[in-house]
Amino acid sequence: MYLPLKCLAVVALLAATPDALLAQDEERDTRSVLNGRVMDHESGAFLARADVSLESRVPEERSWTRITADNGTFRFSGIAPGDYVVSVELPGYAVAVHEIRITAGTEVRMAIRLSPQAILLEPLVAVTTRRPQFMQGFEARRAQATRHSGFFTHDEIQDLHARYITEVLWTIPGIVVPPLQLSGGSFAVPMQSGLTPSAMNGGRCMTLFVNGTQVEGAVPYDEIFPPEDVAALEVYGLQHDVPAQFQRPGGCGALVVWLRERSFASVWKRLFAGLGVAGVLLLLTQ
Repeated sequence: MYLPLKCLAVVALLAATPDALLAQDEERDTRSVLNGRVMDHESGAFLARADVSLESRVPEERSWTRITADNGTFRFSGIAPGDYVVSVELPGYAVAVHEIRITAGTEVRMAIRLSPQAILLEPLVAVTTRRPQFMQGFEARRAQATRHSGFFTHDEIQDLHARYITEVLWTIPGIVVPPLQLSGGSFAVPMQSGLTPSAMNGGRCMTLFVNGTQVEGAVPYDEIFPPEDVAALEVYGLQHDVPAQFQRPGGCGALVVWLRERSFASVWKRLFAGLGVAGVLLLLTQ
């Protein structure tokens, strides 16, 4: 009697490996399965996307991880007998940890309930700087600037790394500010015959305003207005470029200095020393 080739192959396999097949059956009998479901402790709602880990108490054994399905379920199969730790994590809930013992050839079922927990976030600190009221007009005038005008914010002045305020003025095309040496080597606004007290501007003059108020008399710029005390600076080289609020008789341009609030008191003290009592009193009463 002749057997088909396939039958002969099966008979040969069964005859050759009975011990191997028996070992596989025995191993399959000792492996276990862990099925579980993760729920909210208060509402009982199923929790999806939770991280579930199964870790053996035996250091040599590896650990496994699963993510719960939409219905909160998870499954580990092919687990060897032994002691294990099951931990579940999900943002917004306290971590749940359970110890279980798995025996050979069993199916273990678990229902794990997570308790809601507030999430501690790093504090969000918002730092705001009060914008000086004058800056609104400053920006509007800056938008209409001409090539003979110059506008500088405090940060822009600092970026120039200027030691003196006159070094800022020199960056404006067509502006010439010759120094006048006084005691201490500071630059001052000289008096011109028939003109408003002014800084020289290529033969023309510039009227000085501090926080919108005109200043009379010779003023040592580099001594009274250090760059770190200036909040903003407006320079109008030609009289017809000067805004109406800074227009004065005599055909002069204008130099408008806005002081930082924290430096206001110290700058006025220096102005007091530079102009004299009468000049400051006149200025303050305008």
